[in-house]
Amino acid sequence: MKYYTLIILIIIYISNVNSQSISIGEKIQIYSTHLNEEREILIHLPDSYLSIDFKDNQYPVLYVLDGERLFNQTVTIVDALSKGLYRYLPEMIVVGIINTDRSRDLTPSNDTILHNNIPIHSNSGGAESFRYFLESELGNYINLHYRTNGFNILSGHSFGGLFTIYSFLNQSNFFSTYLAHDPSLWWDNQSLIENMEDSWSKISFDTTSLYLSVAAKDTIEKDRFNHTESILKFQQFIDEHPKNSLYFKSEYFGNEDHGTITIPATFNGLRAIFSGITLPVKKIPFDTSLIEETYVQLSNRLGNNFLPESNLLDDLAKYCKKVKQYQAELEIRKMHVRYYPNSSYAHSALAEYYYRHNMKDLGDKHKEISTLQKQP
Repeated sequence: MKYYTLIILIIIYISNVNSQSISIGEKIQIYSTHLNEEREILIHLPDSYLSIDFKDNQYPVLYVLDGERLFNQTVTIVDALSKGLYRYLPEMIVVGIINTDRSRDLTPSNDTILHNNIPIHSNSGGAESFRYFLESELGNYINLHYRTNGFNILSGHSFGGLFTIYSFLNQSNFFSTYLAHDPSLWWDNQSLIENMEDSWSKISFDTTSLYLSVAAKDTIEKDRFNHTESILKFQQFIDEHPKNSLYFKSEYFGNEDHGTITIPATFNGLRAIFSGITLPVKKIPFDTSLIEETYVQLSNRLGNNFLPESNLLDDLAKYCKKVKQYQAELEIRKMHVRYYPNSSYAHSALAEYYYRHNMKDLGDKHKEISTLQKQP
């Protein structure tokens, strides 16, 4: 629990810092012709994204529903886990979608519920239209305007978790990884679960990942709709109908309620999806092939071409230099150029190595390439 406490303290700190002093992202507006409305979107870019030295990096994208509530904490978690030599995640672009009509967008069917004898959610059932906006309009915009690598993650909580499961069961080729936190699968008499069996055998889950989190049961308010039971029923169905190509992990958080689960579940969920990415840093000065092996295995498991980030390779080479393992430093500098052949910085750093080791001809060669690549 100490990690979660630290994250909460960081989030509180960010929330109390003057917005002119620190920025974790930007807000943009996109007009959706499909939804016929303006949408506000929050975007966070990794620090390396804006560095001229690492402009060849490409990034996965994490789309976060209920962005007005969950964007800040998600950015904090992602940044905390994707920095330094020991990385538990690749660096990511985080996209938060701010709600306009939450009941309409995040529910897959229409169902009106009485709350204190007042009908609510009467405008529900627009999940398919919202999914079109998310994948075809917003997704295309993000891919056009930012350096993405084609790996997209969808994360949602409560109604957002319901929408995430709906997208998982009706998947296109846009998302391959889903995080559903304490999803409201009770919706419309559990209609999403009741209809699963008819379509389950037809769904291909090639390199698809689903992380499901469950909060402690609330016997007063939330579970009047059999909230927890519906999630466990969904989990049981998947357990009884395994798909060999589907990575599925569920986790129960007995010390968290519906409102607090998002922080530990996002932390654990992302780490579970990207398990195996953390490099054995102390061994790398003696076996640099461990870098490539790690990322090949990750790429094969997740079905996307993941490369060690340009800035990570730079830091690893500097680490090898620090411990006086110069052959390993050279191998990583060459690896950097091989992975990022158009990187002026990679060639310049390799040239510096050659000059330092009195190999002027090779240094001149890569210095020339670096200079040419700097030209507009």
